[in-house]
Amino acid sequence: MKIGTNLQRIRKAKDPKITQQDLAKATGLSRSYLSDVEHNRYNPSLDTTIALANALGVTLNELVYDIPTTNNNELDSIINTLVTTNLDTKQLELLKLYVNTLIK
Repeated sequence: MKIGTNLQRIRKAKDPKITQQDLAKATGLSRSYLSDVEHNRYNPSLDTTIALANALGVTLNELVYDIPTTNNNELDSIINTLVTTNLDTKQLELLKLYVNTLIK
């Protein structure tokens, strides 16, 4: 999926919906440029992509790669549980293999 496709999907999914004009005002970009990006005619620069992500309240991973942001509290809880659990070497290796499989 391209950035423009993700941009349009995320923008339209916001509640209330964000128009191209709203996003243009929030980022200082023109509405026509945003339209071109959403139709994958242009790829925005890194600075522009960061500004778009910030204006939409999403991470770069979500905007660029369509990877949703995990709730940090949930992730912190999982990490805390793993840290406080006494796993042996074999269990740690299996956990590492599992995590690596998930992120590939």
